[in-house]
Amino acid sequence: MLLFFAIGQPVSIGISAVVGSSFTRDNPEGPVLVPPGPAFSIWGLIVTLTGVYSLWQFFARTDAPGRASIAGPLAVAAVGFSVWLGLASLPALTALTVPVFVVMGAALVLAARAARDAATASWPRWARGVLWGALGTYLGWTAVAVWLNLSTTLVDAGAPLDRTWGTTWQLLLAAAAAGTAVALLLFTRTVSRALCWVFGLTTVYALAFAAVGAATRGAPVASAVAAVLAAAVAIATVFVAQRPTATTRTAARGRALA
Repeated sequence: MLLFFAIGQPVSIGISAVVGSSFTRDNPEGPVLVPPGPAFSIWGLIVTLTGVYSLWQFFARTDAPGRASIAGPLAVAAVGFSVWLGLASLPALTALTVPVFVVMGAALVLAARAARDAATASWPRWARGVLWGALGTYLGWTAVAVWLNLSTTLVDAGAPLDRTWGTTWQLLLAAAAAGTAVALLLFTRTVSRALCWVFGLTTVYALAFAAVGAATRGAPVASAVAAVLAAAVAIATVFVAQRPTATTRTAARGRALA
């Protein structure tokens, strides 16, 4: 099931390119804190890593229960990606991209939690690396994208873009994205240090490109705030990723007593 829906992701991208989705197009009338088109190339990495992991888990024989527990929610996220692309191609339905991203994020959190409980130590090291890469980039981008998509939906609904209030509500959403990133950083660290690093760097990437997007739109205040938020998440990533988990603290305490 996961392999089928993972293959559907690049197929959806191809169809979207033919149909003419607007999800990577810069909109001069949209919110300023949106990454410019080239930033969305990260989807190529996400789709590739998801595909490689899906292919491995389909043929692997080790830890069948663990792989199965990850496959279900990860398949939901892959389906959500294809649905999101379809909705982004239909202007009348773009507001639905926000709940789709929420479902994708929840599914990725469940997949990460399943990975925490799986016997990943018995997996090949490269397979673990691909999994952490896929989950980290997927969840990291989604954690920020859900708020940026919400800003686009609000603008389409008539929210102002200029003057004090127009800037304020966009900055509040950017702060919410950074807060979400920090909260999920703490969660990913309970799963894997590698996952924490990948997730954190991906959210920094998203926020940094949001700052670039604001700068290109002539919004220096919004750009500066987004840059500060990106720097804050980067610092938080370093701090959280280096923290020992409860398991490692217990192990270290046991070695000290031995």
